[in-house]
Amino acid sequence: MLLIYLLSFIINVPLQTNKHNVISPYREYLSKGELEKIDINTIKDTFLLAELMYFNYDFENALKFYKNIPSFSPDCNDALYRIELLNGNTKEDLTNFANAELLYRNGTSRPGGEDKFDKSIEILKKLKLRHSSINLFSYILLIDILESKKNHKEAINECKEFLIKFEDAPKTPEILMKEGTLYEKIGNKKEAIKIYNQILVKYPKSPVSALARLALEE
Repeated sequence: MLLIYLLSFIINVPLQTNKHNVISPYREYLSKGELEKIDINTIKDTFLLAELMYFNYDFENALKFYKNIPSFSPDCNDALYRIELLNGNTKEDLTNFANAELLYRNGTSRPGGEDKFDKSIEILKKLKLRHSSINLFSYILLIDILESKKNHKEAINECKEFLIKFEDAPKTPEILMKEGTLYEKIGNKKEAIKIYNQILVKYPKSPVSALARLALEE
């Protein structure tokens, strides 16, 4: 029934992304993976509708909604990230990735969080071996989960693997910055400084370079 209702929006409801239309508690439920608390009948939030489709594995229609989010929307970057994820990956891989992401979100807000994190990690470690772009996204999510679990050394190792495999990816400066902050968290300021300087040299035009410069000034 949820998917049927969502599909009706494609034909009957004008797309809206204005922040004044956002029902903020629903965004909070989305961030925690508590999708059952979202009342579909009251939603006028295009990005939220797309996310509900995504987490219900209706990737084709989710993609249509993401593509209709305008460039001026505060959700634009998140929508572009989803579009990149959805393009070129199989439904099986996307389903597994969506499950891993939902487990991670559930793990931050529900009892048994550690167990959910571990299940998510298990899925992502398999997906990162795939020969498609799902591997790149799996590394990024895996690093975030490991950091949440305070497994900083393991997260650093995943950063290093990512940087070897995806040296020229758009997300590379961000992962490099993440590696630097993780080194700081384990008390290795010297290695962190080396990485921040590397960002300034290799990616001077990246928005991340401003963060690296601030980190060096602290």
